[in-house]
Amino acid sequence: MERKVIFIMGAAHCGSTLLDLILGSHSKAFSLGELHYIGNHLDKTDNNYARICGVCVDRCSFWNDRVAPRILTQQFSHKNRLRRLISKVNLYRFNFYEYLMQITNADILIDSSKGPEWIRQQLKPFYLWSHIEPILIYLCRDGRAVCNSLLRKYPERGMEYIAQAWKRDIEERNRYFTDFKKRKFKIHYEDLASNPASVVRDICDKISLPYEAEMLEYWRHEHHPVDGGNLGTRSLIFQYRENSDPKFSNHWSEINKGDKHYSKKHYSGIGLSIKPDFRWKFELRSDQLETFDSIAGEINRPFAFPN
Repeated sequence: MERKVIFIMGAAHCGSTLLDLILGSHSKAFSLGELHYIGNHLDKTDNNYARICGVCVDRCSFWNDRVAPRILTQQFSHKNRLRRLISKVNLYRFNFYEYLMQITNADILIDSSKGPEWIRQQLKPFYLWSHIEPILIYLCRDGRAVCNSLLRKYPERGMEYIAQAWKRDIEERNRYFTDFKKRKFKIHYEDLASNPASVVRDICDKISLPYEAEMLEYWRHEHHPVDGGNLGTRSLIFQYRENSDPKFSNHWSEINKGDKHYSKKHYSGIGLSIKPDFRWKFELRSDQLETFDSIAGEINRPFAFPN
């Protein structure tokens, strides 16, 4: 099988964690999570590091015990070691994804960092990608849902500010998708969450990967995504594992202290299943919807999910 890196691009709160974990549940794939955060963890000057893995309760068997020591034993053993390793200078002589493929033995890596600048930087030394195919998935989500999620997390910013920021992000991502010359396609979060089997099967066809129905129950699989991304989506893994490992019973609360955005009640009510999040339909006020429409209504039309 040809080796591939799947870059998931989208705005914040677009559902990238869900897609990442589903694709990373394939027997030939590995979910990296939002890899652009990795430097914040491995740049620590001590040997304990901050939390690297977004799933493991204790020390991560992958990031802490397999990846970090290998980096420490190489010439990158200095302050800001990983940031230097994946900096623009080192990118011209080192493909970090190929390094991770060697450790994971996976043919396909999933990177849900979402930002065009990060993807552009990783692909700039094209000669380091001669044996790995990059594929871009543009994950679209109704801007009203995204802004509602951001308002829940940052209510002090207000709809006007958040809608303008979302519009700028989408304009940038639209341009990058248009200019991207490799294999690429769009999917919508609402379709993925409402009809996961059909959409995931279609994605597998597009990336030349045999479909495995077990991918949909991502919470049953082992994952080590870089800490970040949607906690609610990851919480299904905690729910599933707490039956066999008591350490997971309070894990989602411990790693989310002080975050009022996260609703444990909402995700506990979902159970072990994939369901779309349409809370924006009853949480956004009419004046907030009017503000959003006046700022970003036009650019949101291709993203808008039927009311």
